[in-house]
Amino acid sequence: MTDQMKELKIDPEFEQVIPPLTKDEYHQLEENILADGKIMMPIALWGDTIVDGHNRYRIACEHGDIPYTTTQLDFDNRHEAVAWICKNQLGRRNLSDEQRVYLLGKRYAAEKQIEKLRDESGRFVPCGQNDPQGEANESRRTSERIAKEIGKSEKYVRRAEEYANGLDAADEITPGTKDKVLSGELKVPQKDIILIGKYTKKLPYGYSNGGIEPKYQTIIYDKEQTRKQIFGGFVGTISMFQSYIMDDFSRHPLMLSDSEMRACVREVWQDVKAFSAFVESELDKADQADLESVQSLDAQES
Repeated sequence: MTDQMKELKIDPEFEQVIPPLTKDEYHQLEENILADGKIMMPIALWGDTIVDGHNRYRIACEHGDIPYTTTQLDFDNRHEAVAWICKNQLGRRNLSDEQRVYLLGKRYAAEKQIEKLRDESGRFVPCGQNDPQGEANESRRTSERIAKEIGKSEKYVRRAEEYANGLDAADEITPGTKDKVLSGELKVPQKDIILIGKYTKKLPYGYSNGGIEPKYQTIIYDKEQTRKQIFGGFVGTISMFQSYIMDDFSRHPLMLSDSEMRACVREVWQDVKAFSAFVESELDKADQADLESVQSLDAQES
């Protein structure tokens, strides 16, 4: 049905699951729509919220008089909506390997959550007490089912979730990274993306909220619990830096083959070397401070 009197809602979580169009792809879609004089494919909705057709809707809004139709989908919860979005996108033929793995990982994560909300008869039930063993079994059943459906191994499915988590985490470290990786603009080894996701979290372990305003919240660090999280974020940052540099070399061969360009690279690289020396100096200062502290305590005891 045509329903352009009502403003549709764009949910950031739903939209961010969908691999972004390149500028050329978006421009081509816009040209096709303008040539047709209308949007041929209905925009899929859950209530007033778009679950498929974000780009089509934006083009319609930009041009004002482009007619479109909508179709309603029914979900019991947001996890079902995300799972549907992923499965729908996975049906596209022009997906890159990175996009396909990311979507599979997000689908698996969503469907695991759906399974947690169902009872043995398949009906949705309120969340009860945590059951680690039960959650592990549900995860295994979900990965088995998806693996069988797509003709891959369970390990492949679980690794896809790790990749999706890592790419989301990398995007938090450096906003825009996810779009660059999924569009092919930035090439990062899958193992490096997974490493970031394993150790980088939105909030450190030991974070205490208690309903306090964010500017007054206190972060309580437990050394053993936070070590991996902090180390993971650091490793992730260094890994992304290395990937960006290698990507620049790959996309701009003149940086290495042209003598004048190499001279420019060396000049810029002096800043990196200076910063590296600064980090080494700070570590040495900290080591020296520890040593002096121990020596001071020894002197007091003697």
